[in-house]
Amino acid sequence: AVRAAEAGAEATAAMRPRLGRASYLGDRAIGVPDAGAAAAVIWLRALSPFVR
Repeated sequence: AVRAAEAGAEATAAMRPRLGRASYLGDRAIGVPDAGAAAAVIWLRALSPFVR
């Protein structure tokens, strides 16, 4: 799950944001992963030792 989340977060770097604060940046946000997706990766990494 962590690897899939990492891949998904990295994939957001190629997307143009349409909603939220990042949408104000438009094309300037391309190349930067979505902050929410990156946060989800951090949460999953933190929880992974406790989940089987």
